[in-house]
Amino acid sequence: LNVFPSVADQSITSEYGLKKNAAIETRIIDCRGVVVKSYPKQEQSPGDDHRQIISVESLIDGLYFCQVCCNGINHSLKFVVKKG
Repeated sequence: LNVFPSVADQSITSEYGLKKNAAIETRIIDCRGVVVKSYPKQEQSPGDDHRQIISVESLIDGLYFCQVCCNGINHSLKFVVKKG
């Protein structure tokens, strides 16, 4: 899992590869552990080129985690929303 940029004001991009078919669910979690955005599960096929662009314009400044759940296993990376 790769999430960039690490400091964002409009959007972040998550990139990941899969070795086999997987059910992928993405969540954005704030520093208190509250899910502030959630994207429903999607079946995805193997490959290294999976990418999701996520708008963060509606989020307030602060620390967040992008959590990608792949077949029930969570992978998380932090990022910061800082506007202006």
